[in-house]
Amino acid sequence: MRHLMIFCLAVLLSMTALADGKSEKSKKSKKSGKSDITKVEKQIKSLKKRVKALEAAQPVLSASVSVNCNTGELINDALENPAVELDITFSGTCFEDVLVTRPKVTLTGTQGAIINGSVSADMSGGTLQLNNVTIQGSTASGLSVFSDSRILAAALNVSGAAASGLLVSNGYLSCADCTSNSNGTDGLTVLLGGRALLAGVIELNDNAGSGLQVLDSGNARTTPDPLGAGSAFSTNSIDISGNGFFGVLLYGASALFIDDNTDMTVDHNGNGIGITTGSTGHFMGSITADGNNVAFGVWGGAIFMRGTLDSSGNNIGLFMADGGTLRGEGTATLTANNIGFFNRGAYTNLAVINSSGNNNLAGFAQVGAIMNNGSANVSGDVVCDGTEVIAPGAGFVCGTN
Repeated sequence: MRHLMIFCLAVLLSMTALADGKSEKSKKSKKSGKSDITKVEKQIKSLKKRVKALEAAQPVLSASVSVNCNTGELINDALENPAVELDITFSGTCFEDVLVTRPKVTLTGTQGAIINGSVSADMSGGTLQLNNVTIQGSTASGLSVFSDSRILAAALNVSGAAASGLLVSNGYLSCADCTSNSNGTDGLTVLLGGRALLAGVIELNDNAGSGLQVLDSGNARTTPDPLGAGSAFSTNSIDISGNGFFGVLLYGASALFIDDNTDMTVDHNGNGIGITTGSTGHFMGSITADGNNVAFGVWGGAIFMRGTLDSSGNNIGLFMADGGTLRGEGTATLTANNIGFFNRGAYTNLAVINSSGNNNLAGFAQVGAIMNNGSANVSGDVVCDGTEVIAPGAGFVCGTN
């Protein structure tokens, strides 16, 4: 098309020049005729330059780039490609902090590929897709999402970051089959209105802080379809174990939703699950919490439970305090703990609480505690401390059962 346009213009200009030459033939010499031809040639050259400039100004819609970090190539350099949609495949070990500030980027790691550093997304409203990406040894957070950016990740593995393995601050992270282990603070931190969507097999283990921390109006949830494209998981599995502070900690009006498709294990952390300061937890699936100080604690927060809680081998199986609430159609089974159920100034209205075989107190109700459970089957000492305890279910009395 470009050559045809140039040819037509050249013919038109030539015909115009020849017509002018014929009409004024008597007045022009051969020299002036050559001058006219030279002028036409210059116009054609100028036209070619303009066509090239117009072609260069047209955006490249998509591009695929390969980066071999073992030969010194960098992912950050590949991000300079002007294509509207950019697909980068990297191999080897990349010693760099990757910063993505443009939308519509896909980053895929080959077998054994590693980013020894960090990945950050900071583009308002833009999307970064990660496939089979391993991030290790960041001096800050391993993967960070800022400024309403979106990261859609599958088979993501983060470890050894000095701060959080995964940090979502006023951004969005969808993570399917992801691990974030052995980091300096949390496995996953969601804050300042950030959102995290989890599916498949999730591991948040052996972090110095908490496995999952949601704070300051953050929101985290599980789903069978994290990408919203029919990529459904039949079962979600979340393992949050061996963390120094909490397995799961919610505070500052944050929220966590665990759907009924999810099995959750919270074992051998400093504390298991803690919900406080106006935060809310919805637990529809099954929870196993063993070997923690407090397995499940609510103070100043609220829990709705439709699934099951199995708590054993903890110092306290279920801790309620400071106006917290626990309600729903779920079942809490508290066995082989030091204290099965400790309630100080909180409200419970759960379908079933089974507390038996604990070493010390099966239940402890103190200072304004109100229990109105459908079936509170408790064996062992229950200390009422002169407060109102309402328990229409079987086996719950003030004193020794």
